[in-house]
Amino acid sequence: MGRKKYKNPAKGENTVIGSGTVINGGITSDSMVIRIDGKVNGEIVSKGEIIVGTNGIILGNVEAASLIIAGEIKGNVNVSHRLDMEAGAKILGDVKTSLLSISETAILQGKVSMPVSEEKKSEDKASDNEPVDNKANDDKTDDENNGGEKVESHE
Repeated sequence: MGRKKYKNPAKGENTVIGSGTVINGGITSDSMVIRIDGKVNGEIVSKGEIIVGTNGIILGNVEAASLIIAGEIKGNVNVSHRLDMEAGAKILGDVKTSLLSISETAILQGKVSMPVSEEKKSEDKASDNEPVDNKANDDKTDDENNGGEKVESHE
């Protein structure tokens, strides 16, 4: 299964929070990518992608266009495009995303909500307009088609 490329709405440079770095407070960013290998005590809001490395820890809610996690998040996660939970990843909180991929060894403790995207709604609407196959009615006996009433032929 190939990944569908999406247009990252963010602009600007990438941001890296290195291993051994602790940030106390929230982060709001227009960066294309925020990579976290350290610890953030606070909410993170990004228009782009957030990558949480294996040693990365976020204690707070996360909002982003996409999220790849191999570390840990203790807080609710709201991702508008795609959430990838890699081996060893842990999310302790509720998740809202359009697309979700979870490795066998990842842990997710919380509710998951996957609202139907506008693209999916369009696909569903198109399938609703397809002609219905009435073959099932053709297989019924004359008795069933006439409400159980026997029809006699006078030929």
